[in-house]
Amino acid sequence: MKKNILLLIALVTAFAVNAQGLSGGSRHIPGGEFVPKRTIAAYPHLNLNSHASASSSRAATYSFYLDYDGVDNEYANIALPSPSDYSQFIWGLNRRFPNDSSFTIRWAAQIFDTLFDYTTNTVYPFDRYPTASTQLTVDTILVRYGHIKTVAVGAGTSPDTIVVRLFKNDTLNTLLQATGISAEQVWSQTIIVDTSMTGPGSGPGTVNTGTLVFAPGIALPTGSTFSVQVDFYGPVSDEFYVLAGYRDACAAACAGNMSQVGSRFGSGMNSWGEFVYKPATGTGFQAFNHNVNIDCNSNSVVDDANCENFYIQNYAIYPKVTAVVEFSGNIIADRTEGCPGEVAAVDLSIYGASGASTVAWTPTTGVDNPAAEDVNITIPASGTVTYTATITNGVNVTTATFVLKSNGVTVNAGADQTVACGATANLSAVASGVTTGITYSWSNGKTTSANSGVDGGTYTITVTNNKGCSATDVVVVTHPGETNTVGFAVPSPICASSTYGNIFPNTSLVKTGWNFTWTNLSTSATTFTEDGNLIFSTAGPVTIKLTAEKAGCVYSTQANVVVKAASDPLCRAFSIDDQIFANNVTIYPNPNNGTFELNVEGANETIEITIFDSKGQTVYTSSEAKTNSLVKTLDMSKASKGVYFVKVQSGVSVTTKKLVIN
Repeated sequence: MKKNILLLIALVTAFAVNAQGLSGGSRHIPGGEFVPKRTIAAYPHLNLNSHASASSSRAATYSFYLDYDGVDNEYANIALPSPSDYSQFIWGLNRRFPNDSSFTIRWAAQIFDTLFDYTTNTVYPFDRYPTASTQLTVDTILVRYGHIKTVAVGAGTSPDTIVVRLFKNDTLNTLLQATGISAEQVWSQTIIVDTSMTGPGSGPGTVNTGTLVFAPGIALPTGSTFSVQVDFYGPVSDEFYVLAGYRDACAAACAGNMSQVGSRFGSGMNSWGEFVYKPATGTGFQAFNHNVNIDCNSNSVVDDANCENFYIQNYAIYPKVTAVVEFSGNIIADRTEGCPGEVAAVDLSIYGASGASTVAWTPTTGVDNPAAEDVNITIPASGTVTYTATITNGVNVTTATFVLKSNGVTVNAGADQTVACGATANLSAVASGVTTGITYSWSNGKTTSANSGVDGGTYTITVTNNKGCSATDVVVVTHPGETNTVGFAVPSPICASSTYGNIFPNTSLVKTGWNFTWTNLSTSATTFTEDGNLIFSTAGPVTIKLTAEKAGCVYSTQANVVVKAASDPLCRAFSIDDQIFANNVTIYPNPNNGTFELNVEGANETIEITIFDSKGQTVYTSSEAKTNSLVKTLDMSKASKGVYFVKVQSGVSVTTKKLVIN
């Protein structure tokens, strides 16, 4: 990214391209098959890296090609998380094509609304000059093409005609399917030919390609941009082709990829044409869209799998422009919206400055360094914020703005509730902010905004919108006079078995006087013990619910767990041999006053001892050497009275014992 650019006058080597004499290896295969990927090396005669610049105290002058191909090629192969090839293929172009022509266009137009200077800075996201403060002169226009004249000029036939037109975008508010660009035309040039200009290629079904060079020399007013349209008029048997870019995701999972270069019609919408096509069966049709949706295999479905949905990203039209940029700033960001807390990387480029400039960003909220040119801005919780960079260069001051939108969502589950014993509560969540595509997920498994008939307990609601932004809220339901916080620890692993259970330690705040019920919500199986000893006959996800009841007051909680198959190596602790290991682990005395002996017989590996309290927090760990008989005295006399759990593991054998300290 250029910073406070002081431009020096550079010499540019003038060059001319003979449209008749240049040819490349691009293939002509009816049906829109691909030609080799465009690279500078492949087209050295284009000299697209030619660049010149100069500066004054109030403006900077740049001369460069508007190489949208280069922008998309760089983006596809470097900037994308999963790079894909950027390719070119050729389209037959003729105003006289009927609807049943195969994969052709009647006209081609490229809208040059964005001033990417890819030839100066070839590292994404490239330099982009501010349109409003830039005066453009369209010096030359290069058009990659192929042409084969198959019908000789004679009685009843006429020469082929190529027309290139230049339009001013100030009045470009619409495109017409039948004619193309509908705007003020400021220049045009017509070429009339009666013989092939490039001719066929070296192999069957191929065509040589060349470059047409035009020199409009048209100066546009400051703030104006332009469009270029290419037309061909000739017998439909005469062949005229234009090249067009395409991000080749078809090689893997086909998808319609738009250009990174937009226009006043929207993001990516810079390349247009009137497409005509006849599928394998059925009648021909015409379409006016930069997005090509064609039922190529005639199965009545346009789908990605068959590469029937794609975009023409850029026609091979390369205008060389001279841009006079007034003292100004331009902002490029890696995102213009996101979820709260995410960060937008914002780059400020300054043009036409003399010497160093100072920068001040406002507002400063969320900006990591308000005096820097390149900043990171944290996306706010909600709303849209316009950030302004005020640039001072001597006595000259200018500003650049950047709009950042938060896609944040919030949720309110309402106030905590107290309901009488024997009654249940009805909860309701209200989402606000960006709620498009909102989904609800309650901690008790409900997936709607309403959560009715719930027991006492703590309930968490999580909402997520279609932008991937989430928010949570918590609501607590209690009963008057009888309160409890119900919970349980989840063992690991949880194993399927037809005989042996998995111990789920009860970590509820109060256990004395309460009746506990364990429910497997996936099978409705219940047990009525303080600690859960749950048997799962099959592997897979299940939901476990623990309910505590006293005098009609009910509290509950639940958790989603995954049961491993009995064959899983981690589940060998549930084999018959390891049940013997469990029988060989004893605690004496139990209950006790905090001092007790732990006995382990027949350990085959190092013995790992872990003791955790009723809340699942670890209070003691120890590692003992392998031994056939371990007798270890532990002193927990300073620990609080209550229930603890002693986990003993030796290799893949594991067991958990309940410990009570009075």
